Amino acid sequence: MKPEIKEPSTFHGEQDQLRGWLAQLSVYFKGVGWEFDYNNDKILYALSLLRGDALKWATPYIERRQDVTWSSWDDFKNELQGQIGEIDEQGAARAKLMRMAQGSKGATEY
Repeated sequence: MKPEIKEPSTFHGEQDQLRGWLAQLSVYFKGVGWEFDYNNDKILYALSLLRGDALKWATPYIERRQDVTWSSWDDFKNELQGQIGEIDEQGAARAKLMRMAQGSKGATEY
């Protein structure tokens, strides 16, 4: 018996949430048997979950006012990451670590 896979949440375009949302999609696609192939289905499903700023980015493509620049799920993810994702993920993670504090001392003081 297969486990019941929870559907991914909607995505509103928050940079720091994109990676987790894409991971949710990956788990969902594996659970429904779309791990391989099904490129158009994956893209359409992901587009149906976009809201807010993320939907603003996709609307010209959906309305066919702009040519689609992707031909596969990987291309779509790369385009989305290029438009919405963190430009420098490692730098953002480093900055987040530097801002961490425990009580009155910063992480680097420990």
